Amino acid sequence: NCLGASTTQYYLKEGANTYSYPMSLENILNEKGEKYEVNNCGSGGYASSDILVRFLLQNIDTNPNAVILYHAYNDIRSYLTSDFKSDYSHSRKNLGESYFKFYLGSLMPNLPLKFLNYLQNKFFPQNHRYTLIETISKGNFDISNVENIELGLNAYKRNIQNIITVCKHNKIQIILCTFCFYLHDKVKNSETHNLYKKIVIKENEIIKNLAEINNIDIVDA
Repeated sequence: NCLGASTTQYYLKEGANTYSYPMSLENILNEKGEKYEVNNCGSGGYASSDILVRFLLQNIDTNPNAVILYHAYNDIRSYLTSDFKSDYSHSRKNLGESYFKFYLGSLMPNLPLKFLNYLQNKFFPQNHRYTLIETISKGNFDISNVENIELGLNAYKRNIQNIITVCKHNKIQIILCTFCFYLHDKVKNSETHNLYKKIVIKENEIIKNLAEINNIDIVDA
């Protein structure tokens, strides 16, 4: 089972070919002569808390031999939202609270004017791929809320450790991965993106530390 967020879940299409890292991994493993099933358990927008809950309530019931966890970045919005709570309830709300907006948006025609489309998608979104995070977020997000970062990193570490503990208890091999983060030229001078990069580096340090103290495998990206 491959756990993570959009970087695990999403599929890339080029010509007639479709790619994802779980699909590629399954192909590589099956070339060795044995039959492997690699499940894509990623979900776009998930934070480590979401991954933990879904793993405990759903993914583990597939009885995996191994779990690969590739995750960082998505928790950061919660770190930088005021009135921090370790369960992220200060920064997340249930999609059901705003689902009616998607329903109403689906009834509206797609207008050929960009400004009208912007207003329509802001208040009555039609495409969850581009509006999901905003829809499920709440609270005062501000990159100046740096006092929350260490609290957030502690919650991130706790969530990952809990996944590790459950896997080891159930004799499931777990493999951790550090997270790739690249600043493209268009954003390399952005204060927000540079702050995110610094925090991802800290999240990667946590992943390395957890792999060491739990004596488990790690892929250092």
